[in-house]
Amino acid sequence: MIPRSRMRAWSYARSFLLTGLCWLLVMGSELHAQGSFPFTSGPIPQCDTSAFTANVSGVGVLEPGGSWFGLYLESIEINITSDHPETLEILLTSPQGTTIVLSAFNGAGGQNYTSTLFPWYGGSNITSGSAPFSGSWWPQNGSLGSFDYENANGTWTVTVIDTACANGGGGPNGTWTPGWFDGGGGSGIAFGVSAPPPCMNPAPDGFGVVCPGGTVDILGYYLGWDPSWTYEVFDGNYIPVADPTAVSQPGFYNVEAYDPWDGCLYYVYYDLQGGAAPNLGPDQLVNDCGGAQTNLTALFPLAGLTTSWTFNGSAIPSATAASASQSGTYTVVATNAGGCSDTAEVVLDLSGGATLGPDQNVQLCQGNTTDLTTLFATGGLTTAWTLGGAPVADPTAVGVPGQYMLVATSLNLCSDTALVDVAVSLPPALGPDQQVSICAGGSEDLTAFFGTAGLATSWASGGMPVPDPAAVFQAGTYQLVATDGIGCSDTALITLDLDTVPALGPDQSVAICSGEVLDLTPLFPSAGLFTEWTQGGAPVADPTSVSFPGGYQYVAVNGAGCSDTASVMLSVNMNPSPGADASFALCPWQTVDLTTVYSLQGLTATYALDGLPVADPTQVADSGNYVVTVTDVNGCTGSATVEVVQVDCLCEADFTVDARCLQEPAYFTLVADSAILGAQWDFGGAATPAWAVDPVVQFEREGMVEVTVIAELSCGVDTLVRMVPITDCSDSCSLFIPSAFTPDGDAVNDRWGWTSECVPEDFQVEVFDRWGELVFSARDPYHPWDGSSNGGPLRDGTYPYRIRYRLPYQDTREVTGTVTLVR
Repeated sequence: MIPRSRMRAWSYARSFLLTGLCWLLVMGSELHAQGSFPFTSGPIPQCDTSAFTANVSGVGVLEPGGSWFGLYLESIEINITSDHPETLEILLTSPQGTTIVLSAFNGAGGQNYTSTLFPWYGGSNITSGSAPFSGSWWPQNGSLGSFDYENANGTWTVTVIDTACANGGGGPNGTWTPGWFDGGGGSGIAFGVSAPPPCMNPAPDGFGVVCPGGTVDILGYYLGWDPSWTYEVFDGNYIPVADPTAVSQPGFYNVEAYDPWDGCLYYVYYDLQGGAAPNLGPDQLVNDCGGAQTNLTALFPLAGLTTSWTFNGSAIPSATAASASQSGTYTVVATNAGGCSDTAEVVLDLSGGATLGPDQNVQLCQGNTTDLTTLFATGGLTTAWTLGGAPVADPTAVGVPGQYMLVATSLNLCSDTALVDVAVSLPPALGPDQQVSICAGGSEDLTAFFGTAGLATSWASGGMPVPDPAAVFQAGTYQLVATDGIGCSDTALITLDLDTVPALGPDQSVAICSGEVLDLTPLFPSAGLFTEWTQGGAPVADPTSVSFPGGYQYVAVNGAGCSDTASVMLSVNMNPSPGADASFALCPWQTVDLTTVYSLQGLTATYALDGLPVADPTQVADSGNYVVTVTDVNGCTGSATVEVVQVDCLCEADFTVDARCLQEPAYFTLVADSAILGAQWDFGGAATPAWAVDPVVQFEREGMVEVTVIAELSCGVDTLVRMVPITDCSDSCSLFIPSAFTPDGDAVNDRWGWTSECVPEDFQVEVFDRWGELVFSARDPYHPWDGSSNGGPLRDGTYPYRIRYRLPYQDTREVTGTVTLVR
């Protein structure tokens, strides 16, 4: 164990080193003596601002004055030579930009600031002093604490503002002169640190007892005293203890306790003494018959010990343990004065070996038996079963309802009694088995044949469960087992037969031609069946003769009532038509090609005259009515008549012309009483000659144009000459714009519009007031102005307008003018 004098030595030495209120840090080079940093020096011009700086390093963040944990701004000293200090304002600014006022406009009647000190604490406000302000003073506005928690490293600045101009005044000693700031004559900024008080709060010594097989938490003892300290535990040889939270060896232990708040290290000890545990002896088992009380406290040596008892894990008083009357496990924990303890258990059995447990209830179905001997554990016991006081002949096969009593006796003549109530119930009654027939392809709900409300049911067929007894579709025998809530059941059978369904075959689609009828009855079998045809749900009056398109449904039912359904989709194809009847008047030298009279694409055609086929329908010349019959891919037919008439021909030609304006093309059409083989057109120099039979011509001049055509016909050549008028339409259209209108509601001249022989192809009108504001505009030439603007009537007056338009065959024009509005 370390002596107390040695334990305290470190604390006392450290306290001696830090004695005193505070000490100054020596920072940087010799210029930084006593932790101060000098300012620069220089003149203080009048009517100007001067700055003097000190560069600080190695200080860091400033703590509040008097702090034990870091540097604070201790003081600042200045020396200024000036014959007019009352015009000076002196400021101190930190590297972070915080500024305080050291002195402003003080010292009237005196001179200079000589060894003027602004400390962290002490001194009167400088406004109460007089020049030269030697000694300690409080800043005029702010304090050195204004810079707390700022980083002091960087440039500190003293700013001197001289508000006296060079020629602006004089003092008691004559005309004022510029001053001087002496940064090296003791001026500077100083930083310091306060020392903590000596170590005055040692940790306590400790004492404890360790029981055999137990441990003591020495570290926890000290953490409970002050958890903010750190501790190290050593044994008597000053070897660190591996686990100071579980120390089992008695002895003296050294403890080093470190106080992080004042930096003190204390040496204390912990005295751990060994204790002896009581010995209760072995656990015990006590057997007795029910109704007795047992003193469990007499089973163990408990004198002088503190005891605690539990019964089946729950705490009980010692008095209850002294008169125990319930079977179970009792546990006692006995503790001596040294805090050491021992534990023992007593298992108390008051049944004397005969414990049957609670009474029982048994439900039986009528006709079944139960084995009463299986309800209780009676091994090693003598048993007797009775019913109404009479012995039960065979308790392993009981089927009579009633209350049965069991008396079981152990070898030490302790006994127990138990009762069994046996109830007998009637099983469910499903009724007789059933036989059912359904049509093949249908299904049957088996669950509808028996009453099973309140019963649990299971269906099976061929020993396999039925997945869905509500929709069974296979023939066979189905078994139902219905069980009530106590397990009584009944069984019933259903035999399901399948009847044959008529086989009508697949549905059909039939097409007929317009005007034909269809016999539906041969399409599906009907022998031995009851049949019905419907369309849209309505019966078909005569299924042997139908012509209306759509779906027809056929239902056939056999003698077993099974049915099948088939449908026929009837479509009616329209008969083809080659076209309207035609007529040809032929000259004696002409023929007609009947194959080209009609468009026969997708059709086949036959040609007949008076019922006989035409030998060559491509060259028909004989008069008569020729019948052209066409057949489509569906086999439907149609016909047309071509009339051929022989006439006398003159071999003459003529032409028609559609020519309205010079600006548009003229369309010529050549006609003749025989086939036209070719044509030559001449337009008298007004247009380019043409050789088409029906030319389209663009004329180049207006007037009466002589047109000559030489027509080459199958019967010969015919020459025609005719005069055709050609008109220049560019001057045929004009626009009229009225100069005034009277929108007074009398339906006469109420609107201002414009008229033209032609519809303009492009049009826009704009009307303005006398200030040039737009009052009306339109792009529709048929939308006149009603003399209003924005929904309201305008005043009488003259309104300028501008109209831009383009008439057919003309260029775009723009006209301006005025219109007079008179109401």
